[in-house]
Amino acid sequence: MTHAAAASTPTDRVNVVIRTGDDLAAALRHPEPRVRVAVLRDVASDPERLARYGGAAGRDLVGELLLLCRESAGSADRVGYAYALLQLDDPRVTTFAKHEFVHGDHAKLALVAAARLATLPAHERVATLAPVITGRYGPTRQRGAANLLADVPDLEPAVALRVALLTDHPVAPPPLTTSTLGAWLTELDGDRPAGARAALRRGGPTGLLTLLRHWETLPETLRAWTLRWADEGAQQRRRAADRAGSSRRSRARRCADLVR
Repeated sequence: MTHAAAASTPTDRVNVVIRTGDDLAAALRHPEPRVRVAVLRDVASDPERLARYGGAAGRDLVGELLLLCRESAGSADRVGYAYALLQLDDPRVTTFAKHEFVHGDHAKLALVAAARLATLPAHERVATLAPVITGRYGPTRQRGAANLLADVPDLEPAVALRVALLTDHPVAPPPLTTSTLGAWLTELDGDRPAGARAALRRGGPTGLLTLLRHWETLPETLRAWTLRWADEGAQQRRRAADRAGSSRRSRARRCADLVR
C-alpha cells in the first residue's frame, strides 16, 4: 500500500510517499512544517486509510499521535497532532477527548473534543462533565459542558440547575423546594447570581414563598433581594387593585348616567 500526501495549493505542493508505519511516523515528524501539515490534513480527512499503516516501534496511528501530542506539548504543532487524533475512532481517543475538554487550553480543540463527548452514553457524560459544571472552570467550558448534558434527565439538583442556567438549549430549572434549596441558594448568592435570580422569578411567586418559608437559612444579601421581590409583588397587586377599583367606579358612573 502506498500513499502520497500532498498540500492543497499547487505552489506549495508536497509529495510524501508512505508505504509503512515507519514512513508515516517519519512524515509526521518531518522537519518541514508544510510536510507535517500535509500529512496531518490527510489523516484528518481519511483517518481509516491512514490508520492502516500503523506507526513506528510497534505503535499504531493512535499511539503515534498520542506520543506526538506529549512530545510537542506547549508548541503549535500539538494542535495539529491533537486535531488529527480526535478524528480517529478508538477508546484511547475518547479518553484523550475527555482530558482535552476538561483540562485543555485551546478553545477550538475543546470544541472538537466536545463533539466526541456528545456521542458518549449519558452516564459517562455525567461522570466526566458534572465536575466541570459545578467546579471553578471558565464560563465557556462550563457552557459547553452544560450543552452536552442538556438532554440528560434526572441529574443531581446542583448539576441540573447549573445546566439549566448555562445551556444554550431550552431546559427548565428544577423547582425551588426543600430538597433543591441548597443548590438554589448556591446560585442565588454565588459568583453569577443574576441568571439564577431571573430564572427563579420567571417561575412565579412559588419560589418567593419558598424563600420566605426558609427565611432563617437565607444569607443577608439574599434576604434583602427577597424583600425587594416581595415588595415589588405587593406594589403590583396594589396597582392591579387600584386599576380594578377605578374600572368598577367608571362602570358605576356610566350606569348612573344611563339611569338618568
